[in-house]
Amino acid sequence: KERVTFILKMATHFEQLPLPELHSAFLHTVLRLFSEAKEERSELLKKIEPAFMLGLRSRDAALRLSFFNLLNKRIGHAISHRLTFIISQQEWDSLSGTLWLRQATQLLLAAVDSEAALALPSSAPQLPPLRLVPLELAAHTVTASTVSAAPPAASAAAPSVSPKVASMLAAHAVFLGEWSKSNTIGGLMAPLVELLHDSSSSAFATELWVSIFPQMWNQLSATEQHKCVKPLINLLAKSYHLKQHAHNPNVIQGWLQAICACKPLPKIPAGLLKHLAKHYNAWHLAIPLLVHFAESYPEETQWYDALSELYGLLGDRDSNFAVWNRRAVHDETKYALSLEQFGSWHAAQAAYAECMNRWQAGQMALVNTPKAELSLWEEGIVRSAKALNQWELLSDYAKAWPLAQPSLLMECAWKSADWERLRSIFYSKHSLLPQSSVKMLQTYAAIHDGKLQEAEARCSEGIQS
Repeated sequence: KERVTFILKMATHFEQLPLPELHSAFLHTVLRLFSEAKEERSELLKKIEPAFMLGLRSRDAALRLSFFNLLNKRIGHAISHRLTFIISQQEWDSLSGTLWLRQATQLLLAAVDSEAALALPSSAPQLPPLRLVPLELAAHTVTASTVSAAPPAASAAAPSVSPKVASMLAAHAVFLGEWSKSNTIGGLMAPLVELLHDSSSSAFATELWVSIFPQMWNQLSATEQHKCVKPLINLLAKSYHLKQHAHNPNVIQGWLQAICACKPLPKIPAGLLKHLAKHYNAWHLAIPLLVHFAESYPEETQWYDALSELYGLLGDRDSNFAVWNRRAVHDETKYALSLEQFGSWHAAQAAYAECMNRWQAGQMALVNTPKAELSLWEEGIVRSAKALNQWELLSDYAKAWPLAQPSLLMECAWKSADWERLRSIFYSKHSLLPQSSVKMLQTYAAIHDGKLQEAEARCSEGIQS
């Protein structure tokens, strides 16, 4: 146990030190342990696997390749084995601070036959072969079509090219000859993998992952795809991905972008997609997935709830109204939404209030209204009252349920310049509110009291929160 702890501490500290020789010596030691693996060491090697994973991102290309070759031998060559290993078997937390999609992409690339000849597919566009014409002969031509139509005899009778041009063409012929001999997939993959691990190629690595993963996914059978969905959900929900949340692109963005290109799409829960969108700056990737699932499973309300929340956080009212226009059960709700969308606040407020009154009266047409739609009516009345500056009405409404509406109660006190009430709410209800909202209102209260230094401090705290 002490040895394992010591090795893992060395793995963490050596990488951070500006001593590449020391770090390289440590990785060589780890490589030797795994290369000479014995049955009695299996438990030890399993515990120090995080140190092994660090070798996969070594800056030494030869050392990194040695680590990868060891890992590659442990995995089956089939596509299903590779994807299962990436999604469910391998723990990536030791590489979570970096874009570990590089290593995952390299594993998928290694599944191809490196000795196979590299050739264009039959559907690829091809140009006719280029025929080099001496400069003196080209000077007598008028158009390019004349050159291509010139008979071979004319080319043979033309004056010879200059020694400089002849030397250049001979060197080019040697290059083409050497390339034709090593024209294999492995010859292309080797430099591609090196480019993949370049520290400045995050965008390229993500694009390559997004291009390859959907093709591999489509080769799985329906049963194999179904088996991978739950482990994929567990992988996306791992908390260690938060180490990369400020990076662009990050691992979660790469995964969601790749999932968007899969056919069929693996079904990811709405709550998870909403979480990923908010914490990994993946709004533009999670929302299209939610829209697709909402269209594929219209009877499930989780997709609409997530879309409404994300659109609300983005301030995209029109898209939110579009979601509710598809989701709303009653035509009265769609009518009220249309009025609000066009800014007819008095009419919208009256329409929402009428829906609420009819429901409370027990009218058969509205008695089975879903809870989410009831909340929409209530929120619509509040939004209309805010737009119409009906703060006294809103204050009375918020006081009726002070524990349920602390945010509205604070906003009403602020808008009504009731500073004493606002200060009392700070100490009683602030824990129920977002920290940034409380700090903003505390800033306004401090400015009102002439405490400019305190206002600046509260403003800074709000920005940091």
